[in-house]
Amino acid sequence: MKNTLVFVLLLLCLSRTTAQTLRDAIQASHEGKYYKAEAGFKTLLSKDKNNIDVLVASGFNYAWNKEYRSAKERFKHVLKLQPGNADAAKGMAYVYLYEGSYIKAATAFQGLVNANPSSPEFRMALALAYMNLQKKGKAMNEF
Repeated sequence: MKNTLVFVLLLLCLSRTTAQTLRDAIQASHEGKYYKAEAGFKTLLSKDKNNIDVLVASGFNYAWNKEYRSAKERFKHVLKLQPGNADAAKGMAYVYLYEGSYIKAATAFQGLVNANPSSPEFRMALALAYMNLQKKGKAMNEF
């Protein structure tokens, strides 16, 4: 009984540590401390290389740090593990927009708008992609 209790307490501590590490890494990313954030994400991925939440957060961290290739790798990995994952699809669409792949961005955001027609975020991003493609009429329709 005593060993079981110790084991359960250890698991609870590990889970809390994992959650705290993820929160800390996300906070660092939001503060622009991208390398510190990625260190936290890599620590978590060393324990579970297929953790969807960590992969998505890491993908956005890479994107915000303009490391688009690495961001796309993270999002593609998530989409392979979980086809249709909305967060990874959103991340991939934003990476296309950030890197200037406006046709791919427009296609990706159109898919997100189709799946979420009332989302102002996706409509705005689609409009930005259209503006960059010099398709002002289509952009105005999205605004």
